[in-house]
Amino acid sequence: MADLDPEIVAHYEVYDEADRLIRDNRLEFLRTAEIINRSAQPPPAVVVDVGGGPGVYATWLANQGYRVHLFDVVPRHVEAVLRASDTERLTAEIADARQIPMDDETCDRLLGVLRRLESEPALLGASPHLLAVAARPIGHPVRPGA
Repeated sequence: MADLDPEIVAHYEVYDEADRLIRDNRLEFLRTAEIINRSAQPPPAVVVDVGGGPGVYATWLANQGYRVHLFDVVPRHVEAVLRASDTERLTAEIADARQIPMDDETCDRLLGVLRRLESEPALLGASPHLLAVAARPIGHPVRPGA
């Protein structure tokens, strides 16, 4: 993996991100879900969740019928998603947000709660394009018109 700061992985190995969204900050989850529902293509669209953590949004989308592939740099998060997934619509793998192993135009929607990339330019590395994609739903690996 690219030159990822080990402190980032260490932080999320002990911090419970799912609790933050489901128990501690339910309003953030509900508001994000509302925005996604307002702008997403209907199921069975393909959604890529970059930096998807323990899969709170990915699981929610898969349960609605979307096909979701989650990428996260933290092994604990990816393992949790794979353990909890009871559908083939949800897959996950370890990957750095700066180097997502996807071909062009392979998904309908890119979901990325990329606050760390926005707030810490050093994490962005050589991929400012990813922020542009996160800011608007058009670009690699998103299909044209999605």
